[in-house]
Amino acid sequence: MAAQKETMQEPNLNDSPRGLISLIDLLLLPGLPFIALVAHIIPHKVWPKFAKWCQTYCQSLMPVKPTDIENCVQHYLRTAPGDHLPEAVSLDFLSNQLLMPFLLTRVLLPFDQTIKCELEGQEYIDAGLHDGKGVIIWDSHFFFANFMTKIVLHRAGYSAVHLSHKRHGFSKSWFGMNVLNRIWVAAETKYLAERVVLSYEEPKLAMNRLAEQLQKNAVVTITVRDTAHHPVEVPFLNHVLRVAPGAPVLAKKTGAQLIPAFTVHQSNGHYKTTLQAPIKISHDADTKTAVRTAVADYARRLEPFVREYPGQWSDWSWLKS
Repeated sequence: MAAQKETMQEPNLNDSPRGLISLIDLLLLPGLPFIALVAHIIPHKVWPKFAKWCQTYCQSLMPVKPTDIENCVQHYLRTAPGDHLPEAVSLDFLSNQLLMPFLLTRVLLPFDQTIKCELEGQEYIDAGLHDGKGVIIWDSHFFFANFMTKIVLHRAGYSAVHLSHKRHGFSKSWFGMNVLNRIWVAAETKYLAERVVLSYEEPKLAMNRLAEQLQKNAVVTITVRDTAHHPVEVPFLNHVLRVAPGAPVLAKKTGAQLIPAFTVHQSNGHYKTTLQAPIKISHDADTKTAVRTAVADYARRLEPFVREYPGQWSDWSWLKS
């Protein structure tokens, strides 16, 4: 499948809403109060089973088709004919999309201590802060990472400065961005020191703000995504991984430690954030070379987590086969 590299979707870097209102908005508007009620009635350990039951009836409403996920998994993980892994990953993927509203509405109200989480690798943050140039947590794009990583860090005593964007949340329509997404943002904000909103039209403003905070020895979190005008492409699985270069560029500019993070939902019901040793940023090489080397290092570290938790990795949705 030599042409696969060209079939990957280009990111939409326009900050404008996508329409006035969407089908997802119309479903969430009455659905969120029901989800909040169910999330507080049903024990957390039962949520995955409930989500899998629900997704059987909601597949047609999902933005990603099960067959798209199955085709991607089959190719990228090189599964053998007859292997049931692609179907299992698709089921988990769609179920995890449904689990996110449960988690958000549960945490939004004062019952979040019932959500158990763990942090591994805290010593890397402490070492970075000891150097006095700040720390960048490069948060891998697993389903629960972007949200739960904030909670895990907060419980460990760190209030992070997080890079976000205008469309962050449930929906990308005008109604979703101005009404529904505020629920998502409200659930996250209490675990942050600051939310820095990135404009794709003027990205330097947000990146300069993060640089200012790193100069104050802050903990900054940036989610690994492909949304950039010039994403870096490196080998990954049986294909390529496209990554926005902002985090390693910022690390090279400020001297901050770039720490990869992987947050997953474990079989025991706990959410675990694993921090690894900082990715080395060469200050002798030119920026383009240093960033590409850093992204390649990150991709090598990401691969084992994707193989172990394939149904929780969000980016199957844009790796089109």
